Amino acid sequence: MEIDLLGEPRLKNGLTYYPGVLTDDGSVILGNIVRLQLMAEGSQPYIGYGFLKGLWLWRDQPYMRVQYMAPTRMDLPRDAIAYRAAPDASGIPELMVTNRVGDLHLNALLGPVYIEGSPLMGQLFQENVGASADGFILMRHLDPAVQRVQPLDEAFRLTPIVQAFPKTVLRAMLVPLASSKAPELRVPNVVGDDEDEPRESPGLGPKGSPAAILLQATLAGRGSVILRCPIERQALREKLASVFGLVSASVRILYGVPNRTYRELPPIEWREFGDGETSTALLYAALERQPELKALPVQVSGEAVVHLPWLHYLSSLLALANLAGAFAFGYVALWSVAAPAPYIFLVGLPPLMLAYNSYACIVTMNDEYLLSAKLRTALDRKDDLLVCLMLLALCGPDVFLFACRTQLPAFGAALSLEAERQLLIWAFGLHWVQDVPMLACNVLMHGSEFPWDGVSLVVLGLSILSLTYNLAWHVYRLMRVSPEDDLLELAPPSTAGPPRDYVPGARSKLRQKSMQHNPNKYVALNDASYMA
Repeated sequence: MEIDLLGEPRLKNGLTYYPGVLTDDGSVILGNIVRLQLMAEGSQPYIGYGFLKGLWLWRDQPYMRVQYMAPTRMDLPRDAIAYRAAPDASGIPELMVTNRVGDLHLNALLGPVYIEGSPLMGQLFQENVGASADGFILMRHLDPAVQRVQPLDEAFRLTPIVQAFPKTVLRAMLVPLASSKAPELRVPNVVGDDEDEPRESPGLGPKGSPAAILLQATLAGRGSVILRCPIERQALREKLASVFGLVSASVRILYGVPNRTYRELPPIEWREFGDGETSTALLYAALERQPELKALPVQVSGEAVVHLPWLHYLSSLLALANLAGAFAFGYVALWSVAAPAPYIFLVGLPPLMLAYNSYACIVTMNDEYLLSAKLRTALDRKDDLLVCLMLLALCGPDVFLFACRTQLPAFGAALSLEAERQLLIWAFGLHWVQDVPMLACNVLMHGSEFPWDGVSLVVLGLSILSLTYNLAWHVYRLMRVSPEDDLLELAPPSTAGPPRDYVPGARSKLRQKSMQHNPNKYVALNDASYMA
């Protein structure tokens, strides 16, 4: 197949990157979903799919990087990247996103395909795809190793493009193609659409919109962020609540429209996005009336999830200092002076506390990870968030909870109130496992046999502060946090039980009452279908 790289190249890390390529089947541009000629074990060829992330030249040879997509097929080789199930013959064929990424020679590229519907439409580029291209839907994520699927949402992000090009550059490559005998470009054709009605897709605008609109959301004292607007009003409120750390039910939205009645300031008139609106079509229309804007200005207000933040800071700081004091006391006041039994046994308390803290966070997050798709998406990102939370889990439930409250909303996720309550219960139990033994050993040891030293006095003060301030804070928080106030993720009603590979423990009984499993998120194949 003859190829011709398109566009002005860019240099990065010693390689020359291009935004597109012209093939016998038409143009292929970064952001396309493409067909690939792949090879399985035993030199068995098969057709695969992938999200095109990069095109470059290396030693005068063209290469590409793709994030593999999995078709639903039963007739592919055993080690092929696919979901091994019978496809639905009555509907549009489906592709599934995987986390696998590969570098291939460009001769493996066969051409683009078209995605008819997906929550990820805003991350794809399809304006170059011809009407003759195969059509698919892209609604689920697949782990090929265990054949487990889960639905996609707008918070999911495809892996970044190696060398990004502005959309103006990508669209510029369409101009010379339009003058040639190129096939007519394709438009979505989702099953069940009525051509006489405006078409909408999850997270997208009305018919003819290439992508979801952007909002420039501002919260007083917190700056502004650019985010993509979902099509449903409730989804927008939950998204803004997650980003700014607000209670979803209290979110109030004001959007800006040009002030045409006054020549003087203010040039923008703020209108409230009322409770009577069920969709965000009103916001889309407001942005259409302001073509000079790339994002619609929105002001957000509401009740903060983190009440009295300085109290949270103080509680976390005290818990961290108390743990450090336990290590210092065990080494300086016990080990270095060879304290007699039973005081010397307390040197094993700090390692025990690390095990207690990590176990508390693992037990809590195990259920939360399985039940929350947004949390899975946030923690599956290839950045330092997961590593940071793992290290902070060793510092105790207070520090871990505060980190989750402040960091997860930036990724569109948040802990449920049930998970927060479990962490608070573990933090409450920490007083009896750490503070009481430390205080008793410190007082008995220095009150009878040993003189007081600086480290012992500091640890004594920390133990007293923890048993007064932190204990009262935990009781107060446990009284305020009610799992019944949790906003459950929308899921179709089902009488089926939880996934067969998940058995909740004894500590999850309360959670089973407050949250409902969605069996459609976890689909495991039986042994017979997997071996096919």
